[in-house]
Amino acid sequence: MPYTGNLLARAFSRLVKCLLFSSPAFLFLVNSGCPSPEEPLPHSLQGPVITSHQVTAVRSGSDYAEVIRITWQAPPDTQVAVREYQILRNTQTSTDSGFSIAVHSIPPTIQTYNDRIDEIGYPQKDFSVKAIRYRIVAIDEYDRAGDTSATDTVYLANEPSIVYPDTILDSNLFHWRWRGIKAGYTSSMQLWTLDSLYWQSPAVLKYGSELTDEFEAVVPDSLWPLLSGTWFMGVRIKANSADYRQAIAVRKFVVR
Repeated sequence: MPYTGNLLARAFSRLVKCLLFSSPAFLFLVNSGCPSPEEPLPHSLQGPVITSHQVTAVRSGSDYAEVIRITWQAPPDTQVAVREYQILRNTQTSTDSGFSIAVHSIPPTIQTYNDRIDEIGYPQKDFSVKAIRYRIVAIDEYDRAGDTSATDTVYLANEPSIVYPDTILDSNLFHWRWRGIKAGYTSSMQLWTLDSLYWQSPAVLKYGSELTDEFEAVVPDSLWPLLSGTWFMGVRIKANSADYRQAIAVRKFVVR
């Protein structure tokens, strides 16, 4: 009897081992290995680098929009992937508390953003200027915000005034004026079709004073007359010193 009992016990043990070792759960553990301690995440991203800014005009649907174009580079020495960029903007104060997210979910393949001036607002008085501060932050693949970029400040001057043309062009004499700085600056004019730049005038250097500066430009005979249709005139202002303030104005007109 004792021998028979031992035999039955060994048989039962073999049956249990067979069932256990052939179970899906056991096979999963064998194939996947034993759980290991969680590895620490790589360091979060450094701040992107803002490389340039420009007050310019870009096509927007069937029109042109006045914008501040911000360009940047990806964070250096990245150990993790960038999932998206966010633009922080401050139009109110020079302190850190004034920054808020102006736009988010910019894909990592895009490193340029056009901030529409009509949503920010020009300074309204002559000789006035508005400081607009930008920072950029990258969000990584683990949904972590990295360091913010250094602050980049754009000084937006009051808008130049386009005198001619109004809505219809009848003559080859473009006229604009500006009164906005008591220092050296340049101004130039551009003509666009809806698809491309057609002509740009040479930049004119002025030394601002209390007076309003007047500007005129004539399209070369080889490019005149303009074809009938819708055209766009852009006027740019760029200071050569001080705070390097910039401004732009765009006018849509028709050639019959």
